[in-house]
Amino acid sequence: MKTTFCFLALIFSIFCFAQKEFQPKGSNVNEMVEGDLDGDKVPEKVIIYNIPTGKDSGDIREIQILKKVNNKWTVLEKSRNAIYRSDEGGVMGDPYQSTTIKNGIVKSL
Repeated sequence: MKTTFCFLALIFSIFCFAQKEFQPKGSNVNEMVEGDLDGDKVPEKVIIYNIPTGKDSGDIREIQILKKVNNKWTVLEKSRNAIYRSDEGGVMGDPYQSTTIKNGIVKSL
């Protein structure tokens, strides 16, 4: 039982560290999904962050795509322009709904 608990604690801490290591300052995680984007049977991690601006322009959204290389997470790509800000939905409100990975393609709705 102790071995199982220690193993799970280790896995959880590694998982959390991968999020915090690349997280923009002052941001929070909006969503995280995993899936195989490049067909190598190893899942990549896609993380969407909300970055508060403190202005009326809404929160900035940053998307990061992480890949595990030599047992260490590295950022493959990141963008602050790929996903609408929280105020860019007009009268419909926040335009962001969710992110999915299907057939190697990342979709943000």
